[in-house]
Amino acid sequence: MGRNIEVTDQAIVIDGQNTPLTNIINAEVMTIQDWNRNIVIMIVALIGPILAMVVAVQMGGSVDWDLWFGPILLIVTAVMGVIGCMIGVAWKKPYGVVVEREEFGHSTLMRCDNEDEAASVVAKILAVVAK
Repeated sequence: MGRNIEVTDQAIVIDGQNTPLTNIINAEVMTIQDWNRNIVIMIVALIGPILAMVVAVQMGGSVDWDLWFGPILLIVTAVMGVIGCMIGVAWKKPYGVVVEREEFGHSTLMRCDNEDEAASVVAKILAVVAK
């Protein structure tokens, strides 16, 4: 583990940040959202086709390309959508420790480098919570 993680009877301390365990009901390993991954996919699959349409219109494509304007942009949009899907499949979501608290519901406690690291932290938390 790259971080300093300590689980006591009262709290879990992650790199000096203290989180009380008194109101935690459960903990589990889950895949969590990654902002960088989501932004890249959104730029490629959503903003890319829109920009392609704007550039094509600004270059006079709607007039000069005659009947090819629509099919060309349809192909560009489909290709960029497929590229966005391939990025989503290749760039896996990271694992994290998600805890259920009485007053907050589910929240991400920490992001982990791999599933094994998250599972070991969850096991430590559940050992304390089950007491």
